[in-house]
Amino acid sequence: MTLPEGHALRVSLSEIMHDRTLPLEQSPVRVRQWLIMHDEGGDAQFSRWLSDNGGIELEPNRTRLTGRTDDCAVIWERHNEFSTITAIRYGADSRVEIAQSPWLNNLPGRIFRSIEILVGSKSDFAWDIEAQFDKGRLVSSYVFDGAARIWSDFTIKKNGSGRILIEDLGLQNDEVARLVQSLIEIGNYRKLALLGFPIARELMPWITEVEAKHTGVTERHNSGKAGSSEILEQLSALSAIVEYKAGLARFRLGATSSYHLLTTDRLRSLREVRIPGYSTVAEFVERRLLPAMRTCEIAQSRLESLGERINRTASLLSLEQTTELNRRNQAILTSLNKRSALQLRLQNLVEGFSVFAVSYYIIAILEKLALPMSNIVGLGNGEIVTAALIPPIVFVTWKRLKRSKQASRSTNKGHD
Repeated sequence: MTLPEGHALRVSLSEIMHDRTLPLEQSPVRVRQWLIMHDEGGDAQFSRWLSDNGGIELEPNRTRLTGRTDDCAVIWERHNEFSTITAIRYGADSRVEIAQSPWLNNLPGRIFRSIEILVGSKSDFAWDIEAQFDKGRLVSSYVFDGAARIWSDFTIKKNGSGRILIEDLGLQNDEVARLVQSLIEIGNYRKLALLGFPIARELMPWITEVEAKHTGVTERHNSGKAGSSEILEQLSALSAIVEYKAGLARFRLGATSSYHLLTTDRLRSLREVRIPGYSTVAEFVERRLLPAMRTCEIAQSRLESLGERINRTASLLSLEQTTELNRRNQAILTSLNKRSALQLRLQNLVEGFSVFAVSYYIIAILEKLALPMSNIVGLGNGEIVTAALIPPIVFVTWKRLKRSKQASRSTNKGHD
């Protein structure tokens, strides 16, 4: 039996499910991670850094590297706009602090976040909570339905890193890896989400200023102080500025929304149980993150709404100009129709005069002939004969002119 050929993406899509997992099977373990924001051309710079420091050639589209240094397992991962370097120490070695080792020197990019996480029992580490954390900011809760307890105050310590302690109360299978991964991602995505907050805060007064300009422009139009062309020119300038600002802010505010959703998703995965007297991680993060996220959402919504209102006003003015132009065209057509009707009446009048003129000349000629002929033939009074010929002559002349006019119209149609 011959099986169908495998799909080109079958293996790679299956491996995606395991790409981001950490190799943490049991406690005690110490994890420290650095989040590096990329500069422009960051991939090429990182490739050179790898080659210079470890003789490693980074393959195209490679997003994960593993290795060892300073008795640590080290994992590098490439994300969309940042990279993470994670150092891990297992077992008894986890008692030794993971320092900011020399191998990080000249690393391209900028350190955006660093976090240290310790997982173990109270006998594995010195659990002096009061010495390690600020009691006024201390957060603690049971997670994974009581399988572990966590402590943190979300502040940067003397070693340049935040710190989270996890007391293992019965973590099983891959729960150590999933818990550490979730806590790392909550912190990373929370802080990345906040990148949009300064932009949103700067946008707010600018949006208010442009909204006032838009209102002023529409008021000048409604009061008749400015013509439609001038108003449209001003609206086009405002629309261009708004689109430029929106283009600059769109990626950052969109990324902020995505990071916020990822943060809330990871918070739900902790399955926290509240401890009396302490805030949970979800409460701490949401209380501080949500106001900033609301500001970003409002700024993005106001910016989009402003652009739509300006474009709608411009469209209404364009419609008004089009309507006025149509009205003028209709007036011109009406005037042309009146002129055409008057011209037709004048033409008919001229044609009537033409009938009488031609008839007059024919009758005059016949009158010259009728007088001598009447004397010769003996018809009597020549004037009576001439008068009798007037009606048929006029009729024949009118018919001839009418037929000539119809023939001319037929010829013109044929040319068309």
